[in-house]
Amino acid sequence: MVCGTPIICSRGTLSGDMTEKLNCGIVVDYNGESIKQGIIKLRDDKELCKNLGKNAFNVAKERYNWETEKKNLLKVYGEIK
Repeated sequence: MVCGTPIICSRGTLSGDMTEKLNCGIVVDYNGESIKQGIIKLRDDKELCKNLGKNAFNVAKERYNWETEKKNLLKVYGEIK
């Protein structure tokens, strides 16, 4: 995500749900043909690929970064004491 590349995830998984929610990639069924079609879709639709990649980068930069994770970890470890 931080590379600005859209991801392909399997439908019905946590990563698939997050990908749909964050609009940072595409979600496919868990089989070879669906994965192949997902890759082709991203390859052939440059605008879609660009937009999903941009969303992926922004989410990584703003939400999934060490500063944010540090705060989350400190909350968890602070509660363990």
